[in-house]
Amino acid sequence: MPDDDLRRQLSDFTAHEITPVESILSQHALHDVFQELDAILAAAQPEAVTHAVGFLLDAYLQQHPFRDAFHEHLRTSKIWETLRGLL
Repeated sequence: MPDDDLRRQLSDFTAHEITPVESILSQHALHDVFQELDAILAAAQPEAVTHAVGFLLDAYLQQHPFRDAFHEHLRTSKIWETLRGLL
């Protein structure tokens, strides 16, 4: 079932101060985060895609307690197929 709050946080993500990566990842399972990111990317709405990709970059690069798990999940995620389709 979609989580409207998670979708809003991910698609409106613009800066660490507004929606910190750690806050999202501490409140939602990685599977759910990636599922929502994939749905946002699949919808291909430019502004939401920009924010979702920004979240992915920050979550990948920032130091946070979920970083290793995020990297592992990203490595095997189907999100790459969706990103490839956008390019």
